[in-house]
Amino acid sequence: MIGIQTQLSKRALEILAIPKNRSKLILDIGCGSGISGNVLGARGHMWVGCDISRAMLQVASEREVEGDVLHADMGHGFGFRPGSFDGAISISAIQWLCSAEMSVQNPWKRLCKFFSSLYAVLVKGARCAF
Repeated sequence: MIGIQTQLSKRALEILAIPKNRSKLILDIGCGSGISGNVLGARGHMWVGCDISRAMLQVASEREVEGDVLHADMGHGFGFRPGSFDGAISISAIQWLCSAEMSVQNPWKRLCKFFSSLYAVLVKGARCAF
C-alpha cells in the first residue's frame, strides 16, 4: 500500500508541473499518515496536510513527517488565506465528499464548498492533482 501511495504521489507531483529546483508550498488534502507528504518533502517542497482522521494524523506524527498536519474536514472548506498554496494534491480522498455519513451532510454542498474554497487558497494559475 505504501508503494502504491508513493507512486501515485509522484505522478500527482508530475501533473502539478512545478519546474525543477523550485521549492513550493503544496496542500496535501487527505494526507493520512504523511506518505504523500514524504514524496513532496523529498522533492524539496514544503507542505501542509489535512485529514479528517485524528488516528491517521497521529500516525503521521509518530512517523515524524516534515510537513505540518492538521485535523480538518475537507467538506467544510479550507480556512487558509487566499493564494496561500502553489498547488494541491489529494490521493484517494476526495471521493469521500460524495458520501453522507450523517443526515445533515449534503454531498452537493460539500463538493461546492470544497472546490470553491480550494480555488480561493491557490495562487493564480496553480494546479491540482487528484
